[in-house]
Amino acid sequence: KRQKSFQCWSKSFHVVNVVSWKKDPTDKNTKYGTDPNGVQNVAFVDIVDEIAKGQHTFQTIAIDTIDVLTTLCVDYVCKHFKIKHMSDIGLGKAYDMVKAELNNELNKLFMTPYGLIFTSHVKTREIIKPGGGTLTKMTSSLINQARDVVHPKVSAIGLMKATTIKIAENKFKEERVISFKPSELEEVGD
Repeated sequence: KRQKSFQCWSKSFHVVNVVSWKKDPTDKNTKYGTDPNGVQNVAFVDIVDEIAKGQHTFQTIAIDTIDVLTTLCVDYVCKHFKIKHMSDIGLGKAYDMVKAELNNELNKLFMTPYGLIFTSHVKTREIIKPGGGTLTKMTSSLINQARDVVHPKVSAIGLMKATTIKIAENKFKEERVISFKPSELEEVGD
């Protein structure tokens, strides 16, 4: 299968658009194949199987964003159980299936020799401090099922943010930086 190739910083990369978790033969609305821009629309399970075969020159796999991928997994599970929301089934069955699906497919990627990068959005959470009081912590916006699967597997968590630096007297510049330094205000580290 051919993907659209791009050039960036003198390195080439391939882009595929993940449009579903798994192909559903009864779904006539999801369009697979190559779009007008030359990017291939795929199901995540299928592209993971292709990557795991190793018949390519990729060295790093980037998933942008794991949040969207999780939503596709939740949609798949809801369709599987014929429900509108994961809480519509008792005993947490749908939640457990989301966690199992994510774990199964992501484990296939973690078992490959390739570097993996996951991006996520940021949200703030109110955290209760030991001894009382609260603080606002910046964390990934992953739902708990995805967080439980992804966080134990990754080597480092960084937070990209904009920061202002002084470059001359009364002259400042905004730069994007990635922080890996643990803090009680940011969910980062290794």
